Amino acid sequence: MGQEKTGQDDPQLIKAMGGLAFLMARGGHICGIPLGAVALVSSLYGRSSPDEIESPLARKLGAKIEERFAQMTAEFGGVQCKKISEIDWHDKAQIAWFRTDPDSTRSRCTRLVGEMAAYLGELLEEAAENHEAGKK
Repeated sequence: MGQEKTGQDDPQLIKAMGGLAFLMARGGHICGIPLGAVALVSSLYGRSSPDEIESPLARKLGAKIEERFAQMTAEFGGVQCKKISEIDWHDKAQIAWFRTDPDSTRSRCTRLVGEMAAYLGELLEEAAENHEAGKK
């Protein structure tokens, strides 16, 4: 969704982020939603080599994403996948329940993805407007 909004089309990035999100989720660490949002920001404002200087927007927007996601997930007790999903990602039965039962905690994830996508869209539009205003 983020790539579509920014005119990018990189299936390899989606594959790479999927693996990272799985690794983090499986270990019960931070949810993949803010990771994906920050990855998109980094693809726009980050650096592509150690010799480059990244835009200050990369860190500024990353911090805003981190802060907003913490607010969004406070009701679940934190930003960790295991707290949001309440799933043991090593348990095949729990994973099957999560993926197939309409009453599973997956609805939380779906809602959070939508909320973060909307917020990310706002952030990127604001950053673009500020960038254009700075050129004038």
